[in-house]
Amino acid sequence: MAAYGALFANIAFVLLMSCIARDFTYTFQVPAGKTECFYEFIHQGAYLEIEYQVIAGGELDITFLVNGPQRMPLALEPHHREGLHAIEIKETGEYEICLDNSFSHITAKRVFLDVIIEDDEGEVEEVIVPYQLSKEAVVLEMKVQDIKVSLDSISRNLSKVIVEQSFFKARESRHRHTVESNNARVLWWSLLVCGIFVTVGVVQVAVIRRFFSNGKKLRT
Repeated sequence: MAAYGALFANIAFVLLMSCIARDFTYTFQVPAGKTECFYEFIHQGAYLEIEYQVIAGGELDITFLVNGPQRMPLALEPHHREGLHAIEIKETGEYEICLDNSFSHITAKRVFLDVIIEDDEGEVEEVIVPYQLSKEAVVLEMKVQDIKVSLDSISRNLSKVIVEQSFFKARESRHRHTVESNNARVLWWSLLVCGIFVTVGVVQVAVIRRFFSNGKKLRT
């Protein structure tokens, strides 16, 4: 019974760690002339994966910056629409992730940001059992390790699926915003052209009527 208890305890631990994996997704607005930053404390040996995409606002561009604990830049992309960065953490400390819209004085930018932090193997740490196991328990423990590997793989794949879904959702939102913006521009341009045509027609009719009216007066 103790062996089965250890089995279920380990499974529960893996499931819990999978649920609290450090994967953050944000959609937020960066005001014109401002910079929005996020801070994460990360241990040495981990991997930091960041994906961003501007989905609305102006030319759909923003400056992306990642600073290390010493505030030295680890990644910099000025005036980009989207990007994906994978950074190996070589120093424990607080890392700064910034999206800079200070170059835009009028237009705010709506940004999708996904941040994933995992250890050097992409797995959670193992639980150390503080007592001796029987042969049956050793076999079960080996099965537990296989289950851990499978669950970790499933968790990573699910995280990738969620990231891809969020990415395509953000891209669809950006394309919809572009289509709506173009539709508004076409509408107003069409109204302007129609107004010009009507004005030109009215002026032409007025000039012609005035011309014939002057001709009649001259003959009399």
